[in-house]
Amino acid sequence: MELFVAIRFDWQRNQMPIRALARQYDVHRGTVRQAIASPTPERRAAVLDGIRDLVDGMLREDLAAARQQRHTARRAGGLVAALGPGCHSPGRRQAQAGGDQV
Repeated sequence: MELFVAIRFDWQRNQMPIRALARQYDVHRGTVRQAIASPTPERRAAVLDGIRDLVDGMLREDLAAARQQRHTARRAGGLVAALGPGCHSPGRRQAQAGGDQV
C-alpha cells in the first residue's frame, strides 16, 4: 500500500516517467501502471480458496495419524494439483516433459 502511495506521489508531483519509477522502486512497469491507475492494489484471489477446506481437513487428520500414515509434501501437492482448477505444480510440468510423475 505504501509502495503505491509513493509511486503515485512521484508520478504526480515529480512528473517521473513510468520506466524511471519502475527502476527506482525495483518493480515491473505494469505494477507502476497499476499504481497510477488505482491508489490501492487489487486483491488477487488465492489459488487455494476453492479447496481450502479439503486441505485443512487433510492436515487435521494427519495430526492424529501415525507418523508413517501422514501425507508427504509430494502427495499433498499432487492432491492439490489434481483437485484445484487453478493450481500448478512443478510435478505437472515434469510429467508433461517426460520426467518423474507426482
